[in-house]
Amino acid sequence: MLSERERQILLLVATGLSNRQIAGQLDISENTVKVHVRNIFAKIDVASRTEASLYAVRHGLMDVQAPLQPAEPPPAVVETPLPTAEVLPPPTPPTAVLRRPLPRAGRMAVGVALALSLAVGYGIWAAQPVAPREAIKPINDARWKQLPGVSQPRAHVVLAVVNGDLYALGGGDDARQRSLVERFDSTTQQWQPASPLPFALVQGVSWSDGSGVWVIDARGDGTIHHWDGVDWRWTATHNAPAEITQLVRWQGKWVVLAGAEGSAQLWSYDQEWTPITVLPADVEAAALVVNAEQLLVVSTQGAVYSYAVEKKTWLRDGDLGQPWGTSVAYSVLGAVLVVQSDAPTTLTVYSPGQGVVGRQAVPSFVIGGVQLVPWQMQLVIGDDRGVSIVMYQALYQNFAPIAQ
Repeated sequence: MLSERERQILLLVATGLSNRQIAGQLDISENTVKVHVRNIFAKIDVASRTEASLYAVRHGLMDVQAPLQPAEPPPAVVETPLPTAEVLPPPTPPTAVLRRPLPRAGRMAVGVALALSLAVGYGIWAAQPVAPREAIKPINDARWKQLPGVSQPRAHVVLAVVNGDLYALGGGDDARQRSLVERFDSTTQQWQPASPLPFALVQGVSWSDGSGVWVIDARGDGTIHHWDGVDWRWTATHNAPAEITQLVRWQGKWVVLAGAEGSAQLWSYDQEWTPITVLPADVEAAALVVNAEQLLVVSTQGAVYSYAVEKKTWLRDGDLGQPWGTSVAYSVLGAVLVVQSDAPTTLTVYSPGQGVVGRQAVPSFVIGGVQLVPWQMQLVIGDDRGVSIVMYQALYQNFAPIAQ
């Protein structure tokens, strides 16, 4: 029988956190976490973190949400006003809360469900040899679903998941649009208006974690806003880099990719913005990815680099096998997913230290887009204006038999 502390650590293991990250959240030593994890594995008779995660789902420690249901007449829209934002100190990683029973996985459900479901597909892909690009066969189109575009398409709209709901935030050409918030109703299959932003979001860049969504305006003053689904709060930064294109949270600091095309630079924020060691000569950063405790960069040529903290230098990890182009990437359960928009559009799985372990073609109607968001054990790919939004449902289909 698991103790309260062991149940809490098992849930954190299921989110994909490392022993060091769990120790930081619970304010205990890493060795103590290792002992707990070893005892948990022995008690539930598993040999890996993936098996432990599946155990958590099978035994009802967390729920998974079902896929989208057929549309019904839309209900009346009820708006809940948001309180005025307040200034906060620099953010700290969220602390997991153990709830019994867990009627809904809550803030961890999205990341956990996606990670667990991907584990199945990832294992299948990893067991297969990588086919040459021209030999890639299209997957079953039924696994891909086109979602309605936002009701008011606008430039630089931000797609984000908060408390299990998919939102479209800000963007556009005028003050009204830049404070606009829309929520996707999975029952009616329509975008519904929600309470507006308490600030103008012109060209937002977002980062999601278990506590909600963090947003910084690439054209703003460097203020990082946080929304937990109820309250908007902010952390004021100073002398933020210009032209921010990506925002991630890594080792307790904010890291951004910023600068004009061809001269992008990585910066970290801990009381002040500091440049991170530049990439090797002739390497252009195209995407920034946090993979467990690793900070990865994908270059425009498709090469992947890992940041060596102790040496303060970048080491080449591998190659995607094709130029970056207009692509989007997301990391989950030790693998990096890349949606490439070159013909044919592909979904690639890259494993740090191993290289490409799987690649699948996707339907022709999928646009590479600029946003990739995990949502209810599925992936949502959106373009810059919120017009083309596509959902990959195969993750749910792969996971469903295990949850039964």
